[in-house]
Amino acid sequence: MNNTNWHIMIYSGTADSIVNFVQTETIVNSMGRPLKINEYRAWNYPDVYYPKSTQLGGFYLTFDRIIWATVRNSGHMVPQYNPPAALELFQSFLTTGGPGRM
Repeated sequence: MNNTNWHIMIYSGTADSIVNFVQTETIVNSMGRPLKINEYRAWNYPDVYYPKSTQLGGFYLTFDRIIWATVRNSGHMVPQYNPPAALELFQSFLTTGGPGRM
């Protein structure tokens, strides 16, 4: 990763019993990338029934070129368990480089 300028996002569902989000965070931390912001931050997505409001999508950590995000109430297949949150997560990463709406 040191030879590229790629930015990547790694995400996990908080209800994933196959690949636990704590285990994923441990793996990301073991990559040795420096943290940009040393605190968890929340990300949101539009409420399905009332789009002017938002729902808590999860939390994320920002490393130098890696974002590690959780998706609240999602299992192993995040887009299947929580399609609105997954769509916001992907679209916002592609357009702004961050997860969801802050």
